[in-house]
Amino acid sequence: MRQKLLFAIPGVIAGSLLWAGTASAATISLEYADAATGGLLESLSNGVAITSGGFSQVEASATGVPPLTGPNLLATSTIDVFSTGAPGSNVLAVLITETGLTGPVTGFASGFGVNSASQGAVEELTYLNGTTLLSSVTCIGGVCGANTNYYTGGVSGPYSVTAEYIIALGPGQEFNGSINVSDPTIAATPIPGTLSLLATGLGLLGLTVWSRRKKMARSVLDNAAAA
Repeated sequence: MRQKLLFAIPGVIAGSLLWAGTASAATISLEYADAATGGLLESLSNGVAITSGGFSQVEASATGVPPLTGPNLLATSTIDVFSTGAPGSNVLAVLITETGLTGPVTGFASGFGVNSASQGAVEELTYLNGTTLLSSVTCIGGVCGANTNYYTGGVSGPYSVTAEYIIALGPGQEFNGSINVSDPTIAATPIPGTLSLLATGLGLLGLTVWSRRKKMARSVLDNAAAA
């Protein structure tokens, strides 16, 4: 993916409270390639708007979340692109990649959304390890077609997840959208903090029951002795 971009390519163990999830060392990189400037990948700062070739603004931001604190593996909170007023179609690719992820992950789901005012044509593709296509969706004028989802077998890691946008805008048009890549099988898994609170609560409950039983037994013995 570092080569010149071709725009035509469209657990929890409850007894011991041990847990395993996505490594905190995972990192996110943002890159873009503008057809008007030769289609070479360039770095893009997280949340910082820039001007490039056929675009008056290119802006993207993203976050990664360890699975056991929520289902999302990669979330782009925003991607906002404005084309220039020059005639013709301006084509841009934006790649958002999270690397250093570790499993286990048993499946992937990709949720893609666009602002109702978005214009032009946009194709979004999600990849595992840069090559395995997980999902794809095409939007025209802010209206998206069916999201084609692909399931992949279990992954233990390390692995990466990439969200790639291929954006074609006419003069003065704008695109604004977001995507979440998640493991749907862990949506209901409690986070470690929740498990700790649960264990503490159960422990206090057990201590209370034990204390009451002890008092009841002592009361029975006292009554028997008095009789």
